[in-house]
Amino acid sequence: MSNMNTEREDINLNEIYKVLNLNKKFLILLTILAFIFSIFYSLKLPNIYKTEALLSVVEQNNSSVGGGIGALASQYSGLSSLIGISSSNSSRAQFAIEKIKSRDFLRHLLTFDGVLESLYAPKSYDLSKNKLYFDNSVFDSSKNVWVREIPVNRKLVPSYLEVYSLYLESISIEEDKISGYIRISVKHISPVFANKFLQLIIQEANNLAKKDDLAEANNSLEYLNIQLKSVTQSDIRKSINDIIESQLKIQMFANIRDDYLLISLDKPFIPEVKSEPSRALLVIVSTFLGFFIGSILTLSNYYIFKLRILKT
Repeated sequence: MSNMNTEREDINLNEIYKVLNLNKKFLILLTILAFIFSIFYSLKLPNIYKTEALLSVVEQNNSSVGGGIGALASQYSGLSSLIGISSSNSSRAQFAIEKIKSRDFLRHLLTFDGVLESLYAPKSYDLSKNKLYFDNSVFDSSKNVWVREIPVNRKLVPSYLEVYSLYLESISIEEDKISGYIRISVKHISPVFANKFLQLIIQEANNLAKKDDLAEANNSLEYLNIQLKSVTQSDIRKSINDIIESQLKIQMFANIRDDYLLISLDKPFIPEVKSEPSRALLVIVSTFLGFFIGSILTLSNYYIFKLRILKT
């Protein structure tokens, strides 16, 4: 029985080889066309440059200004919960990642000059001139105006919601679960913009975190000082004074540090070589794919024709 199966496999393989061999001119032609097309296509693809940075998260409960709110908030969780201070030792690294990936953060980034058009309407980059060119059918850089054909339910100027998918495609951010460090990268056809944009992301992540914590600390201090005037129990007054002290430390820490949330261990840089596309790999894969598709078409056509003959 095994000999019969082996013979059938040999017959099938021989038949396939004969069919492909008879149609080798078609296969060679299709493979050459795929090879030529892949070369032209790969040459039209713009070079993509990637810059990256290695970041360390500043933990408030390990800050140099005396421990921050973390330890005291956990000690006086009852009082801290009344004023909205979280006592959980949640990962600020995860907070930073989700903040950077959020739509609100992108909306803030788009308020800076050049960010919107560089994300939405880049066309090419001249490495010798260090100049980024835009798609003139979308954004007229000479007049600094948007001229695109307005999509359905959109406005002339792209909104942050429309740009959001492009933003997520251009950035990559992840946390090393062992070390706790964050590695973030930005890809763009302009190495200069990639570097500036990553610097902007880190800078504004720090600025917004600082702004939010200062606002929370100010509100907390205002509330605590009011409560302190009406409380007579010494133990509660001591607890309130401890939390007030921690809020003052947060204010001091925020005002003396620019790297409030993220510290750059390895700063962004202007990349000198492209990261993608791999044109050689693209040509090889496309050529093989052309041969494979040609083989499938040849064999399909042969067996369909053979089946029709058997039916008649």
